[in-house]
Amino acid sequence: MNPRWLPSLFLLLITTALVRADCSSDVDISSQSDADKYLADCTAFKANIVITSSASGAISLSGITSVNGDITAANASSLTSLNASSLTTVSGSITVSGCDTLTAISMPTLKTIAASLIIDGNADLSTLDGFDDLKEIKGNLNLTGAFDTVSFPSLDKVDGNVEISSSGSMSCSSWKTLYSNNDISGSYSCSTNGNSASSSSSSSSSSSSSSSNHNNHHSSSLSAGAKAGIAVGVIVAVVMLIVVILWYIRRRRNEALYSSVAVHGPDPEKTIATSTTPANTTTFAAGAIPTTSPAAAPAAATATQIRRKTHPNDLPMLDGGDVMEVPASSGERFYELDGGLIRGTHQRAINAE
Repeated sequence: MNPRWLPSLFLLLITTALVRADCSSDVDISSQSDADKYLADCTAFKANIVITSSASGAISLSGITSVNGDITAANASSLTSLNASSLTTVSGSITVSGCDTLTAISMPTLKTIAASLIIDGNADLSTLDGFDDLKEIKGNLNLTGAFDTVSFPSLDKVDGNVEISSSGSMSCSSWKTLYSNNDISGSYSCSTNGNSASSSSSSSSSSSSSSSNHNNHHSSSLSAGAKAGIAVGVIVAVVMLIVVILWYIRRRRNEALYSSVAVHGPDPEKTIATSTTPANTTTFAAGAIPTTSPAAAPAAATATQIRRKTHPNDLPMLDGGDVMEVPASSGERFYELDGGLIRGTHQRAINAE
């Protein structure tokens, strides 16, 4: 070999290795040789895989365990089968549509599709049973074709809508059960040539009944601890309500008592004691008559005009008359007269000497 070709050969090998090791760029696959070229060294592919319309024969995406993107095969009229025997997760969608000669799709180890699964308009695809381990579809499931058999034995969760339309003889019973068990979060529609039992409206009624039963089950399955907590909460609330009511009643009583004292004035006994303290005044009852000259009469007449409103609780003073205050006069003495029980008898001073 001519040594001058060694650098070129080395560069070619490095370029080929880099191309084969690039697992993060979108690839277009038209044949099995393209699949081997771009995917042979990739177990986790971090981009989109497109089966082009010119693809023909059987395409196998061998060696790949995960695809962080979409897998699309559209209008590949000569594609006969699509296989991904080691694939377990797809972070995007899987779409196979318009492949008229396609007869089989096989992804037996696939467990999760993070977006949607769409299989539409593949005229020769009558059996769809290559998703044995698929458990969850986080987007929508759309199946349209001439299906006689559709089988997803492990599927127990579809977060989006399920729409199935077949001109074949497939049954919708398994999908109706899936929907009735609330394993389909969105709407559900299934119509076939041989069985048109399911529709979105009838399924909604079934879903409402199922949801009602589901909610009743949860509402009736409160634990003993939850029930005890509710009971304690109710008791505490009742006790607090009683305390508030008693506090309010006591406060109203106190306010009424203070209002009564303010309206009726202070204790009469204290008033009398205070009024008799000054040296220049003397307190006497209405029936008392001074023994001095009539000169004191005008002062007494003036004093009778000064009246204090009595209260029923006041103790009676002598004969029960009003209490009046008049200016004191030195040397004068007052006596209370005994009116007696017989009208017209002579009155005499009770405390006369």
